[in-house]
Amino acid sequence: MNIEPSNPDFPLPVFGETSSSVWGLPEPVPSTILLALPGETMPAEELLRTALSVLGAEESRFVELDVPLNGPPFALWVMPIGLSEHPIPLIAWCEKIQQPGGLPDIASGARWMVGIQTVLDPERPLEVWSQMASLLFHTWSDPVAMLDEETEQWFSRDEMTLRFATDPCGFDESVLFRIHATAAHERPEEGSSVWLRTQGLHRCGRPELEMLEVPGGVLPVAAELLESVCGLIVMKGIPDPDVVFDAGVGIALRLRPWREQVASLSPDSIGNTEHRASMEEAMGADLSNGRAVLCGHESRGSFGSVYTWPSDVVDGLIGGRCALERTPSWSTARSLQARSMWPRLLDAFSEGQSISACLSLGQDGDDRLHAWVEVESASDVEVTGRLLHDIDQGRRGDVITRPVEMVIDWAFEHADGGEGAR
Repeated sequence: MNIEPSNPDFPLPVFGETSSSVWGLPEPVPSTILLALPGETMPAEELLRTALSVLGAEESRFVELDVPLNGPPFALWVMPIGLSEHPIPLIAWCEKIQQPGGLPDIASGARWMVGIQTVLDPERPLEVWSQMASLLFHTWSDPVAMLDEETEQWFSRDEMTLRFATDPCGFDESVLFRIHATAAHERPEEGSSVWLRTQGLHRCGRPELEMLEVPGGVLPVAAELLESVCGLIVMKGIPDPDVVFDAGVGIALRLRPWREQVASLSPDSIGNTEHRASMEEAMGADLSNGRAVLCGHESRGSFGSVYTWPSDVVDGLIGGRCALERTPSWSTARSLQARSMWPRLLDAFSEGQSISACLSLGQDGDDRLHAWVEVESASDVEVTGRLLHDIDQGRRGDVITRPVEMVIDWAFEHADGGEGAR
């Protein structure tokens, strides 16, 4: 079936049909989560076995497997685990931290690591990752922190408590990847261009995404755009090369193979072939296989033959003319954080500070439609505000009221004009 590449209505295809081959993805690698624990006594294998019996009895999610499976050579004990509807076994193990002084501050006091590992299902990578993390967290009641090894992201005990307060848990697709920014200057906002690239999407069966030659002055907005697109392709699947797709209101984009895209870069551009090769050698990382560059949907240049970073989309986001599509998991996670700090908003509002809030406008469980309002009244129960931008459901200045449960995010500015944040 031939799809017209310029068709902006072409939906994101289901991953696994053609996209894995056309993007040249590497072989999938295991995904590893480590729970850092305190104490002088080794975490007991029996605690995990008990947790498996409880969780397994609830929904038949987990079961201990009676199969020979080798763990890491430093493991003090190893347990193979089956996860429902996941064909690849999970493996859990315990290890002693040999150099606790080398841990970051967030893991200070940890003496043991309990790890869990499997190859993620590309059809539901977030669900499998969350199930693994949830099993560890609900087995040991006194964790210090949790580490996602592939992205090197740490999560504090307080954050885990908040995220696991709901079922499904409050983690979103962003836990599966990390965005790195590389620039020629330490302060890229001073004029240099930036190379944005992800780390972690390969384990989800997706190409790593990039944006090339992004001006430093718009770096935060460009990174937010890249993050939102990453979340969408984790949830929906990956478009084929040069197929135009929508990623929100007024947001049309395309993905291009990196080798074709860097061919138009100047010799001194960050992220070109030579620079990439030198970074691979220095970092020992693969920056060449299974990668896609996020571009605007229309070509540019004298002959219309060059695709560049999506400047029109970024400008539209800054000016309020475009709106990102976010995944349901992102909305849930963001809302959990915003509502956990709602008392802080009420205190700031009572002190005369100007508050803006992002509210969900969706109906019947559809929480993808969000709008920012200037808050006029707020309580423990609901919030009322005036729309800051025109949307399909209303014009700028219209008053809307929503229950606190539909708050997605909020921020404030001090009455004296200084900026603040939640």
